[in-house]
Amino acid sequence: TKLLREESELDSVLASGISTGKNLILIGMTEDTNKDGFLNQKDRKQVFVYNPVSANLVGVLPKKYSLEKFLTSPGKERLVMIVSLEEEKEESKKKKSATTVKLPEITFYIYDIRKGRGTLVERP
Repeated sequence: TKLLREESELDSVLASGISTGKNLILIGMTEDTNKDGFLNQKDRKQVFVYNPVSANLVGVLPKKYSLEKFLTSPGKERLVMIVSLEEEKEESKKKKSATTVKLPEITFYIYDIRKGRGTLVERP
């Protein structure tokens, strides 16, 4: 039942109608961001675009952001996502400096697969 629950959690971030051309979209947890000793659904969800023609794998999310959900996109080869800012446990214990730029905690991120560039929407 744990495997089914984890699969349903991943299914909840996907949206139908996303056009990616020949590219594959991969969602993975590659870092133990919650420091529990395991890579699992509780860690930061990262998004990768894999082009099978060039055998190129690219991570698309900005640092420290985790995928919450894909949204349908009117444009071809464009990913629209809801992302959340996640701080690692060690960093949250450190004092923040007054000059640190405040990043939006939950926002939209739009990634153009053709151009290989993304835009973080600062004020959704």
